[in-house]
Amino acid sequence: MKPRIGLIASQPMAQFIKGLERDLSDRCEILYLIAESSEDVLELYQDNLENVDIFLFSGRLFYLTLLDRGVYPEKIFYIFNEFEGDIKGILLEQLIADRSIDLSRIFIDVAFAENNYLGIKDLLPPEERPLCSEDARIFTNRDYGRHLFDYHKSLHEQDRIDLSITGVGTLVKHFEAQGIPYRYFYPTREYVLNFIIQILTSRPASQTNIPAAIMIQPEIMDEERISRCVRQLRKRAKESEMEVSIRHEATGLLVMTNLTNLHKLTHGFNDLSFKKVLEESTGALYIGFGSGKNQFHARLNASTALSTGMSQQGKVYYATLDNELIGPLGSRHIESYQQRPTKQILEMSKTYHVDHQNIQKLLNYTAIIDSDTFSAIELSQFMEITVRSASRLMNRIIEHGGATSYMDKTKRGRGRPVKLYKLIW
Repeated sequence: MKPRIGLIASQPMAQFIKGLERDLSDRCEILYLIAESSEDVLELYQDNLENVDIFLFSGRLFYLTLLDRGVYPEKIFYIFNEFEGDIKGILLEQLIADRSIDLSRIFIDVAFAENNYLGIKDLLPPEERPLCSEDARIFTNRDYGRHLFDYHKSLHEQDRIDLSITGVGTLVKHFEAQGIPYRYFYPTREYVLNFIIQILTSRPASQTNIPAAIMIQPEIMDEERISRCVRQLRKRAKESEMEVSIRHEATGLLVMTNLTNLHKLTHGFNDLSFKKVLEESTGALYIGFGSGKNQFHARLNASTALSTGMSQQGKVYYATLDNELIGPLGSRHIESYQQRPTKQILEMSKTYHVDHQNIQKLLNYTAIIDSDTFSAIELSQFMEITVRSASRLMNRIIEHGGATSYMDKTKRGRGRPVKLYKLIW
C-alpha cells in the first residue's frame, strides 16, 4: 500500500503541488488539507490523525501553530523550507514584463543575511537591489505571518515599494483583499519532488546507521559565542572518539552524527553535563536532540525537540526515530509520548480540545495524588509549566465540559481562597 501524506498547506502551495502529482502518484497518495490561516491547523491535524501516515507542513508557520497550542506531532512529519525557491527567475519575469521596473522598490520577505539574500547581492549592484528582511529570526516567532503582513502593508502605505514577494502562502489572500501587488515565492519543482521522494525512502538497520542530530541555539547570537561553542563541540567529539559534522545555520548550530554517538555523548540521555559545558563558553542556550530514518528526519526531530524545550522554559527534549517525544531530560518527571495513543485518549483529546499528551499528564497526575481535585499551582509543579499555562489548560477543559472550578476557603491553607479545579470527564 502506498503511504498517505497529509499535506497541511496554504491554497497557493497546495495548487503548486497538485501540479506535480503525475510525478508522485506511483509513490504516494497526497491528502490536501487546506489551511486558510494558522487557526485552521489544529483542527486539520486532529481530524486526520488516523487518515494519514506522514504529515507534511508547507512551512514553519503551521508547525509552530501546533506547538503554540501544546501539540507535538505524534506521527512522522516534515516541513518544507520556505526559502527554497528561484528568486532570480521571478525577478527576470518582472523585467521581461516591464523593462522599466525599479527592482529596488520590491520587498522580498524570505531574503536576509543568513541565506545570503538568496544570491541577490551577487546579482545586482546595491542601488538596484530589492528590500530584504533584516533578521531571519522573525521566522522563529509563532506570529511571524501577521508581523510580515503588517510590514509589507506599511511599506506600501509609505510608498516605499511597488511589489511584495512572499514565501508565506497564507498572506496571499490578505494581499488580494488589500489590493497589494504581490508574487508568491514558490519552491522549485526539483526541490519539492526530491524532498518528497527522499522522505519516502531509506530505513536504517542499526543504531550506528541511524542518523541523529543536535540543534543548538544560543540565547545571545554572535560570532564569538558560536566559535567558542564549535570549539567545545569538536573537543568533546574528539575526546569521545565520535564522528560529527557541525554546521552554522541562521538560528544556531546543527550537529549531525549517529544514534550510537548521541547515546555516548549524553550517557543514554541521562547526563546533561554536555549542555552545561557548552553554556560555560556561550552563556545560556537551548538544545534539542533527534534521530530519524534519514538526515532530514533527524534534523526535523531535533528541531521539534528544540522548539518544545524553548516553549517550556529551556527544558531539553529528545524526539526519537519512532516519533516519540521524551523529556524533559534531567527532570523528576520524564515522560514519553507514544506515536499512537489509545483510542480513548484520542477521543478525550478531540472532545476537550486538548493535546493528547496533556490528557495523559493529567491522568498520570490524578492517579499519583489519588484525587480529581487540585489547584493550578499544584498542577503546574507536576507538569513543570507556569501557573498561567496550567490555568489556561484547565479553563479550556472547563469550556468543553470536562471539569469545573470553585473557590476553596478551607483546604489549601492560610490566606486568600484558592481556586480549585475538579475533573468530571
